[in-house]
Amino acid sequence: MPRSRPKQRAPANWLGRLFLQAGPTLPGIPFWVLIAPILGFVLVISFCEITSLDVWWHLKTGEWILQHKTVPQLDPFSFSAEGRPWIAHEWLFGLVVFLVQKAAGMNGLIILKAFLMAALFALSAWTARARAATPGMTALVLAACYEVARLRFSERPELFSLPMAVAFLLIYEKSSQRRALLLLLPCLQLVWVNVHGGTALLGWALTGAFLLDMAWQLRMSGSSWPRLRRARDFRWCLGALAAVVAISFASPNPYRNLAYGLLRAESPLNIQEFQSLPEAVALGPGFSAMLFLAFALLLATLFFVQPRRVKMYEWLLFPLLLALAVYFFRFRSLFVFLLAPTLASLLSQGKIFGRIRWWLPGVASLALFIHIAATESNSYAYRFGAGVHAGVLPVAATEFVRENRLSGRMFNSYGLGGYLIWNLFPDLRVFIDGREDVYVQPGVAAEYVGAFRSGQNWRDLVNRHGIDLAMLDYPEEPPASPEMSLEQLAFPRSEWALVYFDDVSVIYLRRISRFEEVIRNHEIRFVQPLQLSAYLDPILRDPEKLRLFLGEMEANLRLHPDSFRAHFLNGIVAIKRGRGFLEEAIREFQQTVALNPEYIAGYFNLGNIYLQLGRISEARRMFESILELSNNADAARQLDALRDAR
Repeated sequence: MPRSRPKQRAPANWLGRLFLQAGPTLPGIPFWVLIAPILGFVLVISFCEITSLDVWWHLKTGEWILQHKTVPQLDPFSFSAEGRPWIAHEWLFGLVVFLVQKAAGMNGLIILKAFLMAALFALSAWTARARAATPGMTALVLAACYEVARLRFSERPELFSLPMAVAFLLIYEKSSQRRALLLLLPCLQLVWVNVHGGTALLGWALTGAFLLDMAWQLRMSGSSWPRLRRARDFRWCLGALAAVVAISFASPNPYRNLAYGLLRAESPLNIQEFQSLPEAVALGPGFSAMLFLAFALLLATLFFVQPRRVKMYEWLLFPLLLALAVYFFRFRSLFVFLLAPTLASLLSQGKIFGRIRWWLPGVASLALFIHIAATESNSYAYRFGAGVHAGVLPVAATEFVRENRLSGRMFNSYGLGGYLIWNLFPDLRVFIDGREDVYVQPGVAAEYVGAFRSGQNWRDLVNRHGIDLAMLDYPEEPPASPEMSLEQLAFPRSEWALVYFDDVSVIYLRRISRFEEVIRNHEIRFVQPLQLSAYLDPILRDPEKLRLFLGEMEANLRLHPDSFRAHFLNGIVAIKRGRGFLEEAIREFQQTVALNPEYIAGYFNLGNIYLQLGRISEARRMFESILELSNNADAARQLDALRDAR
């Protein structure tokens, strides 16, 4: 006779009864009643301006496919690697987003993103429910998933591959009731391999894990190993795996599509999304990274505390997905969403966590979602609403290029390339963009990385490629000295003219006859946005130069009234003009951080001015604001000094 489960006693006091239930009883709230607000939150918060750097070349690829009725095999978009091989392993994503954009504009892309994200959370919740997870624990785990993967939620192929990966799990869980559902797996794989071919091998891994899980279940139920292959359930899973593998080659680049993620070439480009987990943590252990580590550690602990409740496929997926996420931290979203149902299930059935009443994890998830909303609202890169984020993408600079009909060969920063392809191709081709694989083999990536290491490197690149104009974003770090700034290293005013700058980019033109009229009408002679502020000292000593400099700044602010960089530069000028201008400097820096709440230099200058004026509490608040954004050693030292001075 099977042993009956011992009854758990109800908590003896009223406080225990408030927080704990007597045993693993049914939850006190219907599952989807608690999950529905989460899906609503995801839909609403996802409706934000586009900041993706890469969706633009995907859009242009979709347009190119419709025009040429084929998938490109060679690069059509750049002049530096024109005609070089290109594995367009995400071609179907480009086609889909272009058709959506053509039908509904950019707002259509934003709505598509919002619904795909809501679908991801709904599928993950549905799978958790199939694994007997309670609504409270499911809500809490999904809130953690959002925070961990928050920076991955943009218009990219991953928005399709993530829901499809979770759908694999859901289909397998539901197939225990109807094995024919496994026929959906090869259908999903066909879409996956063409939408996001670089990750489609994960479909093989998932289906293979399901097959091993089924074999293990049959073995535990008494089937001998030789009889497994004749078992109906095993044959269904084996057929699904064979179909998934076979259908994966139904793409324009059958082998190269699948191998893309495995054969990624070593690149000299330091691209943040390809960093490992240790590299990401070394830059500053943010809340998302710490939550990811807590998620993984808690899951590993529960695996060994409750091993009988863990399915074979979960034992297989955990180390695979963890290794992927550690090696490339960009895969953290796959890790958390594919293992979220497992974590929610184990928490729901545990001896301790399983007794917690539904509203406690519900309140915890609400607090985490409030934190997420507050973080997004204070983020410069997040703007609720429709359209394109002109503070992240070179919207105005591209319009300047178009209005002035600039032509020739343009050098551009890596992150700007995608948007330039969408807006300027075929009139202008880019030097480089987010299709990293196109530029590694011919050496363009190496040229790009070394371009500004010396003046000679830059001159060689200009001569080799015939560069006539340049559109650059701002360096992440200020130059070590005035001589190492791009103003002197690459763009001396005797050879190049600055004709445009805003918060995103600057444009330089070579002093050649073709650009004479544009330079005459738009040249900015005194402002040097890429130079250290020491260049201002001789300007401030010459009243006429100061008048002209301030005139250029006023003109720029008329064009870009919300420019945080312009207000910051005005604040620096005010500081350098002396103590009588400190109040003006305070106003400019306050405007700077109001426009960009993440601009650390603005808080630093405000803090230092407040110290000069003896406004200690305000100075302390500025340095605390910096530490909320980053583990900044200088800000920490300032705060320590203020504490010691008390």
